Formats: sequence, C-alpha cells, structure tokens
Amino acid sequence: MWPGVSASTDFLPELAGTLSWTPLGAVWSLGGDVAAGRPADAAVKLLIALATLAGLAWCWKLLLERALVNPPYAGSGSRKGGKPGLLGLLPATPAGAVTARALIYWLRDPRYAGSLVVVPLLPILLVFQGSQSGDYGTLAFAAPLAAFLLAWSISADVSYDNTAFALHVATGLRGVDDRLGRALACLAFALPVVLIFAVGQYFLTGSWSELPGQLGLSLGILFTGLGLSSVVSARYTVAVPLPGDSPFKKPRAM
Repeated sequence: MWPGVSASTDFLPELAGTLSWTPLGAVWSLGGDVAAGRPADAAVKLLIALATLAGLAWCWKLLLERALVNPPYAGSGSRKGGKPGLLGLLPATPAGAVTARALIYWLRDPRYAGSLVVVPLLPILLVFQGSQSGDYGTLAFAAPLAAFLLAWSISADVSYDNTAFALHVATGLRGVDDRLGRALACLAFALPVVLIFAVGQYFLTGSWSELPGQLGLSLGILFTGLGLSSVVSARYTVAVPLPGDSPFKKPRAM
C-alpha cells in the first residue's frame, strides 16, 4: 500500500471533516451531526446543501434556455466567413493545421476536458495532505503523475475523431504530420503544467537540489508518453463517447 495512505489514520478523518463543509460532502454529513448532537452544524450544512442544489438548478435553467434558443445544430444555412483563429496563428503547414485543429478540440470538446479533470486536483490534494502531516514529500508525485495523464490523453485521438478522420485520409495527410500535430497540441499546455508542478513543490519543500532529477523524470514521462500515445492512437481504436455526447456517457461497444 502507498505509505502516504497507510500512515494516514489521523489525516483521513480530518479530510472527511473538511469535505463535510463543502458542497460535495455537506448533505452526506447531516445525519452524523444530528446523531452526534450538533444541531447548529447540521443546520449550517443543510443551508450549504440547499444553496448547492439551488445553484445547480439555476445553472441547469440557464443551460436549458440557451439550448432551446440557440441549439447546437442550426441546419445547413449559409454562414458569413469569420476569422481563421488558431489556423491563422500557427504555421501554414500540414502539421500546423493538425495542431490548430487538435487545439480547437481541446478548447471546445468536453470529452477532452472531462478526461483531465483530475489533473488540477493533484497538487491540491497533495498539499492538503502535506499540511496535515507536515511532510510535503508526496508532492514529488504531482509532476510525474500529471505528465503521464496528460501524455496518455491523446491515446484515443483517432477514436475521438470518429468520421472526421476521413478528412485526413482524403487529403493525403502524411502520418508523421498527423502524429506530430496532435502531440504538439497536447504539449502546448501539458509542458507548462508539468513544469509548474515540478518547480512549484520546491517553494514548499526547499529541496532545490532535487529539481534537476524531478525535471528529468517528469519531462521524460511526458515526452515518452506522447510517443507511446501517438503509436497507440494510430494502431488501436477504442469505444469512446460520440461527438456531442457527454464525456461521462458510457460508449457503445465497437
């Protein structure tokens, strides 16, 4: 078992107590507070739970109104030409075009963002654990784990393309340009994230002598992971949610 978990008998109850005051855990801790004779705490947590429910209902109402007024599919009517966006910023090469297209996916396709929701939570959880134990050594896992998760995120790129991948085939796009463009799109945000995670921990631990090794490990995982994911994505297709579906929807078997 991971030492940070096996030695957390005091930390886990404190973590549960903290979560009980958040929208995530308030509603589930009401019964315990009532049974323990803490009516004031239970009342406050009930207010947190009701406010969370009201906020979610309000967000749902706004999203429903937007979907009814401006549906995502508006037919085949003509549209005025707009700015090229990322396609105009990146080099006018096949790899540059693929990079721009992949970045647009990362910005607009919830299936990509849904698969990486855990990445920004890694340092938060590790810092919280370190603040309870006084030892921030587990922060060394943040950068390597983030590097692996971000690199592996493009392992299903072709599967996410669905029928849109036919455009790459029809235009005669070379495989090296396709693989390079997708890797560069992921690297555009993965590299800053990994560097921030790798360097940021030493502002807490002060062990700057370990920074070169941490950078080497994290960047090695990131770049080799991108290479492995590029091969896996090209060689294998997997069942993923279809374009426009919720990222949490169970995909159909292929």
